[in-house]
Amino acid sequence: WFGVACEEWVCLNGGWPSANENGSMMCYCPDGLEGERCERVIKCDHGKLVNETCQCYNGYAGIFCESSCYHGNDTAEEYHCECREGLTGSLCSEPIWCMHGLISTNGCLCRCGFSGVMCEDVVEEMPDPNPDCISMLDPPAGPIRASNSLPTMRTFYMMISPLLIPLVYLVFILLIVLLFCMALHVLHSCHLDRESCGKKLKKVSSQHTASTSYTNLIEKLIHRNV
Repeated sequence: WFGVACEEWVCLNGGWPSANENGSMMCYCPDGLEGERCERVIKCDHGKLVNETCQCYNGYAGIFCESSCYHGNDTAEEYHCECREGLTGSLCSEPIWCMHGLISTNGCLCRCGFSGVMCEDVVEEMPDPNPDCISMLDPPAGPIRASNSLPTMRTFYMMISPLLIPLVYLVFILLIVLLFCMALHVLHSCHLDRESCGKKLKKVSSQHTASTSYTNLIEKLIHRNV
């Protein structure tokens, strides 16, 4: 805060506000910027520096002309990318994906009964209050196409999120079954080992009994001869 009215000190273009040794506010500017509030551009990656701002070459955008329009054409106004049909985002890198509708140059055209950015929400009020919704009996005119773009990570998560809880339960049940089978295997192995050890003990015991009887017989014969 600074000034008579205690105004908030704002740094532009990602600058970081801080107080100097005298207590007055200043901005630490990112590389390529300078000025009291980081308002002046001093370098351009893919463009010309004009009046402390960058005028980007065709195909590039951003404050330093550092970004390219991957699937579109840049415009002279505010370095904005004009995307091809079916693509969106600041660099035209995100495909538009409509769950219940068609793709147009302005985004999704939802079927009657659905709404939302990707036509993912069900309209409970009938008839549909949206006058621009698509009737399957009366398709709209104009440049539209079926939704065949690959979904983004957000839309993919929205698709699989209802299946996550059943999958977690299934994995949990499989782990329990696996642990149960392992426990049975261990118990069965221990049972076999006990039988094997028992047989060995019986064999050793019988051998010991036979040797003891033979020794007693020899001793009796010796005593008789004496």
